[in-house]
Amino acid sequence: MNDTVFILGAGASMPFGLPSGKELIQSILHITDPEMDEKRILMNEQKSYMNGRFTYGFLKKKFEILKNTFSNNEIFTFHEALRLSNQSSIDNFIRLRKEYEDISKLSIAIGILMAENVAKIFPERHYSYLHDNWYQYLWSKIGNTLEDYSKSRISIITFNYDRSLEYYLSTVIKNSFSLDERKVEEVFRSLPIFHVYGSLGSVFKGSNNEYLPYGLNNIEPSLLKYVSQRISTIHEFIDSTIAQKVESILTKASRIYFLGFGYHLENMGVLNIGEKGNRHIIGSAYEFVDKEIDELKRYFPYISKYYNMKNLDFIRNCVSFK
Repeated sequence: MNDTVFILGAGASMPFGLPSGKELIQSILHITDPEMDEKRILMNEQKSYMNGRFTYGFLKKKFEILKNTFSNNEIFTFHEALRLSNQSSIDNFIRLRKEYEDISKLSIAIGILMAENVAKIFPERHYSYLHDNWYQYLWSKIGNTLEDYSKSRISIITFNYDRSLEYYLSTVIKNSFSLDERKVEEVFRSLPIFHVYGSLGSVFKGSNNEYLPYGLNNIEPSLLKYVSQRISTIHEFIDSTIAQKVESILTKASRIYFLGFGYHLENMGVLNIGEKGNRHIIGSAYEFVDKEIDELKRYFPYISKYYNMKNLDFIRNCVSFK
């Protein structure tokens, strides 16, 4: 039985270069802008989540990938609908506008791949310091041996599409214990990670054609379209075997920790935690104001307490690994 479950929202991946829900929308609006030109990119780069990290030529190439599948008019109408919807996340937009599901998924795949960056997880200079590096702290608490890792009794449920945690854990396992990839994957699987809305692929080469290197920006358009089909909607998740596994894990858990989570009603409804037995459920609520936390308490009374802390501070102060 997995005693401890971490439920991750976008805020859990943000310290490692991945976007928040609003930032992902901003990225998608950049790459779907039919009127994008170099001047507009230069004017907006300081206001953007991407903050000038990508050149005009790079973004233009991503737009051309979309044009391989969708017409200019389809891209424009999607762009305008998303822009004017003023939704806080692309998941909400897809739920409301199902006719844009396919182009949304392809845009998500492009946006996440643009953000996946190995150097954001493992800085190239050994003296570089990652702020809010809760991955490292989690790794230090799991244990110092392969046996410790395999007996950690921890599961991860994530609403994120990225594979940053998988990449981190597989890399530190490999380099800590000098294992070949087959053995690394075997050890890695003992701490299960479930993506509620799918992910871009596996970080392991032997994963039945699902392998996609982490931080791969130059991806073929045909492969990118295939990768985007791995992304799921709420309705697709509800009918999936992953949903059954998630429900089983949550039912057995004695401790549940929400990390970097936004507590959107649709996502909480998917988890269907409710009042099930005597267990410890708390969550981080970084940058939530007191009024918003009071609202969370009314909506989700089974969560005993919310902490206005960053990921690492929350885990250090509030999470038990015993």
